[in-house]
Amino acid sequence: MKTFLTLLVAALPAFSHTLTFDGGLPRLYQVTTVNVDGNNRTLNVGQIGIWIDTVYDIMAYCAAPGISLLTGPTDVTPVPDTLFAEGQRLAWIYNFYNPAVTQGWEAAAVQVAIWEVVLDSDDNLTTGRFRYTADSQIQTRAIAILAASAGQSDTGVVFWVPDAGPTYSQTLLSADPTPEPPALVLGAAALLLLFPKFPDPKRVLPEDQPAVGV
Repeated sequence: MKTFLTLLVAALPAFSHTLTFDGGLPRLYQVTTVNVDGNNRTLNVGQIGIWIDTVYDIMAYCAAPGISLLTGPTDVTPVPDTLFAEGQRLAWIYNFYNPAVTQGWEAAAVQVAIWEVVLDSDDNLTTGRFRYTADSQIQTRAIAILAASAGQSDTGVVFWVPDAGPTYSQTLLSADPTPEPPALVLGAAALLLLFPKFPDPKRVLPEDQPAVGV
């Protein structure tokens, strides 16, 4: 999926935003161990607090457990969930479960489920590239999330992909707080249709370090 995202972003217009990690934002996570490609990694797993364009604060989840997140500012391009099948399933998971998260282990379970969808296709936490067995409570909830999300789809989330490529900084999954430039252009064009004619022209009218969840 990372390779696909790289190619996808390369084909998109450069409508970048600035992403900054903020450890001071309220968030929920739990320290636990995951296994990625046969290697154990002990991480703070769960929500990540970020700022987009220093204006919108968002709770996000990592798209890949093996890549660190720059504390920022990092130039990112929002990739719509609708551009690939897994994105719509992840949108459903984010929209359905994230609003109900109240404890760190619940956020960790959402993150584990997201990583399983991104890295594997079998929804099995004991096989494949991504495996998780460290905490039975997190594992049980993640399995339930995977089962409930099978075949589901939704929209309204984006992948914030670093402009320098996935290995440069972490790709994050979250809500999209801002309308994309194409939408703004279409909106402006629609407004012009409301006017019978144009107005009279004579009138002058921080240092890089690993972040939570990676």
